[in-house]
Amino acid sequence: MAARLPKIITAEWALSQGACHGIVREFMEKWPDGLEVTRKNIHLVRLYFARIHKEVAVGYETIEWLLSFIPQAKKASYYKAEDDVYSKMERSKSKTAWQDYSQLVGNTLADALGLP
Repeated sequence: MAARLPKIITAEWALSQGACHGIVREFMEKWPDGLEVTRKNIHLVRLYFARIHKEVAVGYETIEWLLSFIPQAKKASYYKAEDDVYSKMERSKSKTAWQDYSQLVGNTLADALGLP
């Protein structure tokens, strides 16, 4: 059974996940009451945790940590959807391809996490 992301990410929770105090201070300045985990802001959660774990893990490993919150039964479909999104981005000539990719992966992640 996958661990669950909290409904609201707080400084305390971030510390419990290995965030350094400097990043937590920055987090508290931006979101003093915590950051609600929603479909609308899942990309912020994804990007923030990439920063939290930058010194511990880089790139793919960081995202793998976040994916540990996806129920096992949904992981295969998430990976397939993410691969499809990545393939579209690679073929795209758009100047906003990576931004589009981040948004689409965020939506795919929100689906896998069961966010409304």
